[in-house]
Amino acid sequence: YRYMELSDPFRDVWQGQDPWDAASKLRGEVYRQVEGRRTLQFSQGGESFFIKLHEGVGWKEVAKNLLTFRKPIVSARQEFLAIKAMQALGLDTMKTAAYAESGANPAARKSFLVTHDLSPADSLETICQQWPNSPPAFRFKHRIVEELARIARLMHESGIFHRDFYLCHFLLPDACLPSATKNPETLRLHVIDLHRALIRPFAFRWTRWQVKDLAALYFSTLDCGFSRQDYYRFIRAYTGQPLRVVFQQQRNFWQKVYRR
Repeated sequence: YRYMELSDPFRDVWQGQDPWDAASKLRGEVYRQVEGRRTLQFSQGGESFFIKLHEGVGWKEVAKNLLTFRKPIVSARQEFLAIKAMQALGLDTMKTAAYAESGANPAARKSFLVTHDLSPADSLETICQQWPNSPPAFRFKHRIVEELARIARLMHESGIFHRDFYLCHFLLPDACLPSATKNPETLRLHVIDLHRALIRPFAFRWTRWQVKDLAALYFSTLDCGFSRQDYYRFIRAYTGQPLRVVFQQQRNFWQKVYRR
């Protein structure tokens, strides 16, 4: 194995076994299955986990990405590193339970990533879709906006770009909801699904990935009852500057986000 990291209970349960063989035999509810990758939920030692199995993407997929100047995702390593990078920033995300990767051939590389299940939790997509018919408390909504901006700012300032930055990839655990509703300052969102995340790409491409992330987030909020003032609040929190300064100095950037 090129890389491997196992924590309890997998270190004990899989002792003496080939990690890939043990991981590929796991059974549970399949959440997603595409060519070369499968995601399922399963139980182990009385706990719930998710596993993403990467079985090799093939040279055709690698070539297609390279021809379009995209970095091909050939293993679970991208998400594994992104989780560590997010945790280093103090941002809430998934917690790794097991990870392994084998094979030097990028087209046939096998890997898996096991993360702890954050359930019960609701995505922001589910929560915010109710707002047009059932508006939230004023402070709670503003805190959501500010937390989204805080996460986006910290990620982008550190060179981490999600590339699927939609409301559905922000989770609010049910255990946090009652306290967050009464005291919004305690609200903490968990960012998930980091398998396409970029970490410190070439500097000249940073603006492109910033625009992509912010445009995706903006698009996913359009039917959720956010007002113009909410978007202005986000921009102020994301930039750390008054709107007057933002629109004088960064007008072209935010117009790119809007057009995208």
